[in-house]
Amino acid sequence: QLTKDWLLQLKDLGIGGRLNPCACDQDPRFELSLDELTEVYKDLTRFCMEHGLHWAPMSELAAKIDGSGAVCAFMGCDIFHTKSATVILGDGAITNCMRTNQGDIILRHPSKYSTRDDLLQAIPQEYYGCKDCEY
Repeated sequence: QLTKDWLLQLKDLGIGGRLNPCACDQDPRFELSLDELTEVYKDLTRFCMEHGLHWAPMSELAAKIDGSGAVCAFMGCDIFHTKSATVILGDGAITNCMRTNQGDIILRHPSKYSTRDDLLQAIPQEYYGCKDCEY
């Protein structure tokens, strides 16, 4: 409830943004499990929709649900060939949007593949896949 109250206070100030889950390699006690994170995302998405809040990724999930579009993470991102962002490194190399980088920089592959989408659509939802999902 504390987070929700804070988000409402920020709305009054005209502030929105992005809430990312904690990824802490040094001390995983601060990370939510996949089930916990799923429940938090579902709860905060409903809350943001009810209160007209603009906080990603909740607003992005809401947009996907109501059919008005979504960002790359919810539209079949190929992390080896991202369309949403082109990053030019200091040495002139072209890489991806870098959201998935954790230490190494993944240079852009010349071809886009839908492997992730194909696999997710084949995996049942109880195993965190997208099979038979209406979205």
